[in-house]
Amino acid sequence: MNISLKKRWEIVFLSRHEYGPCMSNVDISRYLRISESTMRYWLERYEKTGDIEIIQKSGRKRCTTEKQDDIIQSMVAQYPTESAGQIAFRLSKKGIKISETTLKRRFKEAGVQSMKPTSKPLLTSDHIKKRLEWAIRHQDIDWNQVVFTDESSFHMKQVIRRVWKRPGEKYYASTVKHPVKIHAWGCFSKHGFGKLILFKQTLNSKFMCKIYKNGLLPSVKKWFGENNYN
Repeated sequence: MNISLKKRWEIVFLSRHEYGPCMSNVDISRYLRISESTMRYWLERYEKTGDIEIIQKSGRKRCTTEKQDDIIQSMVAQYPTESAGQIAFRLSKKGIKISETTLKRRFKEAGVQSMKPTSKPLLTSDHIKKRLEWAIRHQDIDWNQVVFTDESSFHMKQVIRRVWKRPGEKYYASTVKHPVKIHAWGCFSKHGFGKLILFKQTLNSKFMCKIYKNGLLPSVKKWFGENNYN
């Protein structure tokens, strides 16, 4: 829950001050890059006591200063894929001697967790060019009446690295396709997501017709009615 005094006052100004923008909790969390639970904690502290100073507790003295805490938290954005040990080594080069346990504790205070990154396949320049051309050709279509369908394959034992990030943040890790294990077909429109069908067999024209019958048609009927689709 500990963040710098400057950030604590920024939370109060953005949310409560009469001359502030009166931002929502979600917007403040994203803007200051802190967790919503941390932000709510300091707002509740301010409402109850009128102050946001850290109350000193008995016990072992905190081994890092507020300035050092800011430096530690900034390391997440710079080196999100490195381990706690690697980041601790980098900090030692800056004169901040800190154990991996304390480092993880500081990350937790800032709402940072070790999570899996969001996978994003690589796009070639040809992919980008063709997608732009397609978008230009279809920019005048009434997308409210369109249903998108696609199928994809997933390897169930794909190894993905873990990264340091805050809940809600996305860190994209470039990947390449692997031998398939599970196939998935799905559809969506302006009205939401439709049926999702999982299968293991090879996709052919006969099985695709079965998917359209059991997946596409029920979804279209739900969105557009029994007689309002082509």
